[in-house]
Amino acid sequence: MPEDNVCGVKTDADRAVEAQRAEWEALGIYRDLIEFPDGWWHSVARLGLAPGAVTQTLSGKPASRKLIWPHGDQVETSLSVWTQPNSWHHFCCDHVVTFSLVPLAADRTLLRTSWLVHEDAVEGVDYDVDKLTEVWRATNAQDGRLAENNHAGIKTDGYQPGPYSNEEKLVDAFKSFYVVKSLEALEPAATEG
Repeated sequence: MPEDNVCGVKTDADRAVEAQRAEWEALGIYRDLIEFPDGWWHSVARLGLAPGAVTQTLSGKPASRKLIWPHGDQVETSLSVWTQPNSWHHFCCDHVVTFSLVPLAADRTLLRTSWLVHEDAVEGVDYDVDKLTEVWRATNAQDGRLAENNHAGIKTDGYQPGPYSNEEKLVDAFKSFYVVKSLEALEPAATEG
């Protein structure tokens, strides 16, 4: 996102996003990044898709014939809502995909992914489940391997934590919120003892 550009030099990607935002504005589609105030860990952004792609499928073409928004299937965009650190929602012209992560133990996490289509869409008639789910099933498998590798490294004696990257600012905001609220919750117990 151009808002994440910390070096101040516009890239081709920044210019492409700005051009897409101008197109969305002309169509009456809200396009600005929304980051909630006061250190909250929520964010909403309209994202561009690859040239020619109008949804998050391998082909970039709708997986469902029944669309869920009023702008047709020609706009190269999706809307994403992030609630860090464990919930993401992507709204495309033909479907919504949601993710949630639930810690089960120090070394285990449950990932739950759901795909939603128009309420009148009929499986096998209006949409194909494999086409609808193939991008995020592959992404989830790749992310799972990455998380397993990271966890294996973190468990070693050589691991030293470092600062969060700019891309992780919402995770950092959630962590800070969690620490503050945990300390606040402990204060009454500390004063009573």
